[in-house]
Amino acid sequence: MGQLNASLPGELMAEVRKLAQAEERTTDELVQGAVKRLLRLKHRQKLYDYGEQQARKLLSAAISTSCRGFPRKLKADTQILESAVTEGTTGHGRDSGGFLLPDAVHRTL
Repeated sequence: MGQLNASLPGELMAEVRKLAQAEERTTDELVQGAVKRLLRLKHRQKLYDYGEQQARKLLSAAISTSCRGFPRKLKADTQILESAVTEGTTGHGRDSGGFLLPDAVHRTL
């Protein structure tokens, strides 16, 4: 085990001794525990930061992918509607081509 000699201001040292005595621990044990907790918190914060960074990358990629696909989908939907119109849609139900069109398509037309 390595040695570390650190100085603390008078008031802080008094509080460390008082807390160590209340917890029935030595000042060394108390300080070791505090340093371990601090290191765990720092490690956890790095993990949270990494996770947030990855989530932002994934969200950005998902938005980019869905936006790239949107024009193709819109074009395909437009072609379906144009086909329905040019094939002589008669209103609700069947068009002159003999296939069933949803009511939503008719409302759009």
